[in-house]
Amino acid sequence: MQYYIEKIFSFMILSAIAATALLLIEKFKQKKETRIVIKHIITAMFIAYLLILLDTTIIDSRHVFRVRMIDFTPFDNLLRFFNTYNPRESELLLLNIVMFAPFGLLFPLAFKKHFGLTILISVLFGFNIECMQYVFIRGVFEFDVVVYRTIGVIIGYLVFCVATHIMKKLSHKPISA
Repeated sequence: MQYYIEKIFSFMILSAIAATALLLIEKFKQKKETRIVIKHIITAMFIAYLLILLDTTIIDSRHVFRVRMIDFTPFDNLLRFFNTYNPRESELLLLNIVMFAPFGLLFPLAFKKHFGLTILISVLFGFNIECMQYVFIRGVFEFDVVVYRTIGVIIGYLVFCVATHIMKKLSHKPISA
């Protein structure tokens, strides 16, 4: 249980750092050199995030199920969560949503991509993670986990949109003494 809480917390910290980077971009957007440096920092953060994600889902062996199985049952985890409350199931469900929220925040920041492409790339990335788990016998390929991760990306993208909107409003306000 502690392991999952630590992972969720680390992804939340990463999201907060990404939101801070968004604030920096908006604050210093007049200076081209600064924009370029911040853009490189955000891209490096996105790459670091992807490595953390791969470590969490493929490499780290503390949570591995040594099973090669495919589960295409729609929302099987959600049904198990509601029918028989199991703290581990709820943690896994929450982890799969929270760990992809930074993707929805960092991807459009790093690559100036719109919602549709952000969702498409994240779904493909999540699908590849599930395929690697199956191929390397690191977990069960679960279709609904791809859906939960997509929900996380949507949440992250909404945070990106709200933060962008707020920053645009604040940047157009006159500074009062």
